[in-house]
Amino acid sequence: MIWVRHLFSLLYIALFLAACSAAVDDGEPCRINDVPEGAEIVCPGGDPVLIRHGETGSGQTGSRGPMGAMGAMGADGQPGPMGLQGEDGLDGQPGAVGERGPAGERGPNGEQGPAGDPGEQGPQGPQGAAGEGCTVVQNGDGTATIRCTDGSSAVIGCQLDAGPDGTPQIQCADGERYAVGCSVSQNDDGTANIRCPDGTEAIVGDPVEPEPIEARTVLRGLIATQDGQSLSGALVRVGDVETRSDDTGIYELDTGVRDGTVIRVDMDGFLPSLQTAAVVDGSPTMVHFKLLPANEPVPFNATDGGRFESTRGSAVQLPAGGVVNEDGQVVDGPAEISITPIDPSVEVEMAHLPASMTGLGANQEETLLESFGMINVELSRNGEKLQLGPGQTATIEIPVPSIPLSDDEVLPEQVPLWHLDEETNRWVEQGVARLDAGRSVYVGEVSHFSTWNADIPSTSTCIEGVIVDRNNRPLGGARAISRGLSYRGSSRTTSRPDGRFTMAIRLGGESALSVEHRGLVRSQPRLVRGGLMQTRLPIRPDGRPCLDIGSLTARRALVRGGVDAPAQDQQPEQPEQPDDNGNWCDDLPRLNVGDIFQGQVDSNDSNTGTFCALNGLGVPSDRFRIVAPQNGMVCFMSRSADIDLALSIRQDGCEREDEVVCNDDFRTSFNSMAEFNLRQGQTYYLGVLAVRAMPGTAYHAALRSGAAYQLEIQPGPCF
Repeated sequence: MIWVRHLFSLLYIALFLAACSAAVDDGEPCRINDVPEGAEIVCPGGDPVLIRHGETGSGQTGSRGPMGAMGAMGADGQPGPMGLQGEDGLDGQPGAVGERGPAGERGPNGEQGPAGDPGEQGPQGPQGAAGEGCTVVQNGDGTATIRCTDGSSAVIGCQLDAGPDGTPQIQCADGERYAVGCSVSQNDDGTANIRCPDGTEAIVGDPVEPEPIEARTVLRGLIATQDGQSLSGALVRVGDVETRSDDTGIYELDTGVRDGTVIRVDMDGFLPSLQTAAVVDGSPTMVHFKLLPANEPVPFNATDGGRFESTRGSAVQLPAGGVVNEDGQVVDGPAEISITPIDPSVEVEMAHLPASMTGLGANQEETLLESFGMINVELSRNGEKLQLGPGQTATIEIPVPSIPLSDDEVLPEQVPLWHLDEETNRWVEQGVARLDAGRSVYVGEVSHFSTWNADIPSTSTCIEGVIVDRNNRPLGGARAISRGLSYRGSSRTTSRPDGRFTMAIRLGGESALSVEHRGLVRSQPRLVRGGLMQTRLPIRPDGRPCLDIGSLTARRALVRGGVDAPAQDQQPEQPEQPDDNGNWCDDLPRLNVGDIFQGQVDSNDSNTGTFCALNGLGVPSDRFRIVAPQNGMVCFMSRSADIDLALSIRQDGCEREDEVVCNDDFRTSFNSMAEFNLRQGQTYYLGVLAVRAMPGTAYHAALRSGAAYQLEIQPGPCF
């Protein structure tokens, strides 16, 4: 190849020049001249040397010549372009800690700083030397225990309790037991028996003449407001027979013996009210009414319709031009609407509902009902009642109960709607209502207006008993009223001439049962638990047996004159008020250790002020008695979601000086709790008061209407 040949030529020339350079000392360098034959090298002081071009082709490799001397170092080349930036290097290791320098000279003293925080508590010191003497510990039974430092102990003093017959007994530390005093028991005729430890017995007092029995077949009762004020002029109707209440609020109708009589009461400003009763033979049948107030009517334009709101979140949506008068003609222009909700969780409203709580379901079977809210809607113009026209519907919004049955109650998403049949005093199922949880209402569509009820059917059982007067005589024509405690329902019935009654309540439910005959004076409620045997409605005399709850006592109505000449000065007898000392012991229902009682308290403006005797007087809303089955400690506990409760326990009586325990923990919760040692055979009295405590005021009491609570009596201490 040509480039190989040139390479050898250049190598040769380089070796030659090196040799020449070595031969010349300090002389000029040789030069190379191009000549046609090749290259001519001319060195100082020498002949030119001709180097001819070689011939094309490969020559033989010559022997290797001697290595020439190293030439001089060339000049530095130009710097190349800058390379790419390299990656960051790793962090270096920390340097070694330097040696401590010499201490500086002491500076001048600074100003005094602020005081430091207190130091931690030091360890406990060693136990001191044993002292001398004894300690005394007071026991809960009236005795005391002495404990000395040598380990010895002794019980001194005596304890006071009640014997089996109720007489006080003293037992001292020596073991001897002594009976002191005498026991007293009240008889139904007004006398009393006194029994003493020596076996002697005496009857004291004069017998009271029994109340006369009025043997008239008549329907009679009192019409009053929900707070007990009598109403005169109320219209009372039984079929085609009607009358009005007199100046004292009393009405009287001579209907003859009737079974299943529907009684209707109307009064301006109040909701109409219905009750069903059997008018019995040979005794006045007493049916009393407490009327619930109706909300004032508000104007609206029937042509436009629209949405109208009322109390507690209730509302009605009316269609435009959808209202007709009694002749069926469409009503245009101004009219009035009254919307009144009824809360079944408020005791005074549930106890005096304007109708029964039985209904006729879609399957045409009669059933008990449990309510989740009611609403009454009335349309009118110039006193004439109006209704929705044919084919028209309206939307109603029924507020849910304001007081839950329990903390974990869950309202159903959908419940049947029922309207009141005013001819039969029964509810008829029609439509459904759906829960609007955000607004706490049930919403449904209706085709006419009356009283509507959002209810679910419940399974029923039955109870029976006998109503007697204070002389233990059967009392026909009295009313038995049951109010659900574990459910929102109620029942009413009338006693037969022999005083016996039969009533339906919810299967397995708890209810408060009371009876009445004279005026609005009801007996103390008795806790009744429904059995487990189902009863179909209506209850039939030849059907399954009912749970017999025994006798209940009612006050017999006073004898009155003829229908045409009622006693104008006869005032309805009101419940007896406690005396100035707060005595509330008479005729109390009994509770047992282990019972759980659910109740509600009515509003009563007279029961205000301080409650516990140590801070003043107080009258409990609900009262009970407890007879100790044995010696031991029990815990009284009250629970309420939204109302403060106080508990008072009294012994030997119900006056304030008899109070032994009182508790109102309103500063920490709505619940009260009290521990107390019971003595076998001793009777104790328990009072429950619903209060609204003002901050910083001890035991300030103000009753709240419809306050729901639960009371538990458990053996043993509270904690």
